[in-house]
Amino acid sequence: MRHIHHQPIEHKGNHTMAKDFEKAADWAEQDMALPEPSATTRTGDDAADYGSEILSRGAGRPAKDPSERRSVVLQIRISPTELADLEEVAAAAGEKTRSWARDAVLNRVNRAKRNL
Repeated sequence: MRHIHHQPIEHKGNHTMAKDFEKAADWAEQDMALPEPSATTRTGDDAADYGSEILSRGAGRPAKDPSERRSVVLQIRISPTELADLEEVAAAAGEKTRSWARDAVLNRVNRAKRNL
């Protein structure tokens, strides 16, 4: 069974518009033309079942270990040239600057700990 939530009526200028989600859902289920053959498009009960299965998985990334849930922000000062170099090497590695910098710091910490 399909459950459609109607949004409230919107007032735009002198016009009053109601969004008709029921009409859109009917079009998608009955009149919309899909490419044939479609290896990726699900319709009807198959689509509903697949959507329900995805929602049952939960959203977001997996929970962290309780000891690692809170992180600390470490601020450092670097010159504009150093920042540009950091951004360049991170981009070349296909990473975000902060991720690349975090990995670089942790790698150096791990090397230093081995030499203690």
